[in-house]
Formats: sequence, structure tokens, C-alpha cells
Amino acid sequence: MSFRVLSAWISLVSVGLVFGAYFLRVAQVWAAHAPIPRGELLGQLIGSIVLVTILQIALTVVIAIRRPKEAQAPADERERSVDLQATRISYFVLLIGVIAVALGMWFVVDPFMIANAALAAMVIAELSRFGSQIVISRIA
Repeated sequence: MSFRVLSAWISLVSVGLVFGAYFLRVAQVWAAHAPIPRGELLGQLIGSIVLVTILQIALTVVIAIRRPKEAQAPADERERSVDLQATRISYFVLLIGVIAVALGMWFVVDPFMIANAALAAMVIAELSRFGSQIVISRIA
């Protein structure tokens, strides 16, 4: 696997696991129909962002040390094409997510949950970009 595909795997797994756990907690709070512990969830969100950042930096440094030539090499035409195709796919995923959030605003009155739904749309779009990069790299 190339350095960029490994980086996409790192991003896919780390973002998927960390934010999956965060959104699972948000869903539990939502399903409980109790007052929303905004401070607790905000703390978990900040912790999730810090954890993803640390994981991605650490794991990317590990693969960069193992593959220094690939890590320093500029993206070739094929890799740029893969990135563009993956970004195009994730754009439409994000667009659908934004439309869903906009429609959901008619039913959800809590701004904190609307913000979490918008964040979920962005995370899902990024996951689709990382997954698309992996799949397209395999196909191409």
C-alpha cells in the first residue's frame, strides 16, 4: 500500500472510531429525552478532536519513518486524480447531510442537537472521502 492510502486508512479508522463513540453518546442523550448535558458533551467533543489529532499525527509519523521516500514525494497525477474523485463524492455526501440538517430543523428545536447533526454531516462526508480514496486507489 502506498503512503497516501495508508494515511487514508489511518484517517478513516481514527475518525470513524473516535467520532463514532462521540455520536453514540450524543444519540444516547437524545434517546433519553432528558436535559442535554451540554458541558459534558462539549468536553467529549473537544476530547475527541484532540484524540483524533494525536492519533493521526502519531500514526502518520510512524508510517513516514517507515517510508520516508514516499512521505516526502509530491503527489503524482494519479494520486491527485484519486483525491479529486474522492472529494467530489464527499461533496455530494456533505450536500445531502446539509439538506437533511436543514429539513431536520423543522423537527428538532434544540440548537445544540442541530449543531451536532451538522457536525455529523461533516464527519460522514470526511469518512466518505477517506473511504473513496481507498477504494478508488484500489480500482485505478
